[in-house]
Amino acid sequence: MGKTVLLTDFAPAERDEIELVKIKAAQLLRHPLIEKLTNAVPETFLILNDKRQIVFVNKSIMKILGVDDPQALYGLRSGEAFDCIHSKETPGGCGTTKYCEFCGSVKAILNSQKGNSDVQECRIIQQKGCALDLRVWCLPLSIEGEDHSVFVAQDISDEKRRHILEKTFFHDIINTAGGIQGIIKIIKHSSQKDLDRYVDMLGTSIETLMEEVYAQKDLLAAENNKLEISKSKFNSISVLKETHTIYHQHEVGINKKFIISEDSCDIDVFSDRILLKRVLSNMAKNALEATHTGGTVTLGCRKQANDYVEFWTHNSRYMPPEVQYQIFQRSFSTKGAGRGIGAWSIKLLTEQYLDGKALFTTSEEDGTVFKALIPVGSEKEVDIFRKMENQDAT
Repeated sequence: MGKTVLLTDFAPAERDEIELVKIKAAQLLRHPLIEKLTNAVPETFLILNDKRQIVFVNKSIMKILGVDDPQALYGLRSGEAFDCIHSKETPGGCGTTKYCEFCGSVKAILNSQKGNSDVQECRIIQQKGCALDLRVWCLPLSIEGEDHSVFVAQDISDEKRRHILEKTFFHDIINTAGGIQGIIKIIKHSSQKDLDRYVDMLGTSIETLMEEVYAQKDLLAAENNKLEISKSKFNSISVLKETHTIYHQHEVGINKKFIISEDSCDIDVFSDRILLKRVLSNMAKNALEATHTGGTVTLGCRKQANDYVEFWTHNSRYMPPEVQYQIFQRSFSTKGAGRGIGAWSIKLLTEQYLDGKALFTTSEEDGTVFKALIPVGSEKEVDIFRKMENQDAT
């Protein structure tokens, strides 16, 4: 019987048998300096064979991954060791999916196998929902006439978050604060009949400012597993209107139409209203940023048959494959370095805290639709909430 050929969408899928990998690992451990030198490296340090499989690990990665026995990592590829969500999608594993073409880690390894040293950035979403931002160094290494790759990875999540704060958060805060300052100047010189209109504008701008601050605060708590959920009953249309109120006057919506779909469903939902509004705000902002001047963004919701409500945004822009395959990764952005976090926030809050599902569709004919499917709320939850309401009323 012939050997099964594994298919791949990018890097070669073939592997060495685990017994051969363990033999190679044992040979490396016999080199007197390898273990001593690599364990002095504070970052993740791996040696990979010519099939991109791990044949040596240092203590740092064992500590990071919570592994006591290095043999638990032998034979794996880097994405499998880091528990990448795509590493189990195909029989070939890490490096063989359509997403891997855009993975900095895989590209750096392949370049090292061609005899070149390389440095790339790598974004990984893990099976448990956490996100990693890594800077990966790879270089070729020949040991006893056999080709290997040295793989060193540094966690740059804090660096990325700092860049996002500098490029996006501070930019938005300064712009909003500048708008508030401008409105105050207008109020000082406005007539009595115009005063109410400008006061309303001021209130909306202040609400936007606070929304930006609390959104960053909640996202940081969510990434550190410290975000608390507070469920309540609310109306689906009301949360659409609140989102519309903020973004139809936002700078990203200037000279663009932002509307609520007329066929949006009008139902009660039992969930965390604030977090859902965070999700819808990011969906609206991303859609408006992607829309050309004069274009239209539509916000809506529809009831699903499986007791879910689908909140969605639509814009006419098509996302090419290189964007589609990376859109939910933290720090990825089509708007330049230091910008991406909106789509990641949608996925994190929806799937890890609202018990829902974040997804999108895109085509050249129909444009792009982002969706957040949220449970309407079980009858048991609704009954408990109604009892709480009745107790408060009495």
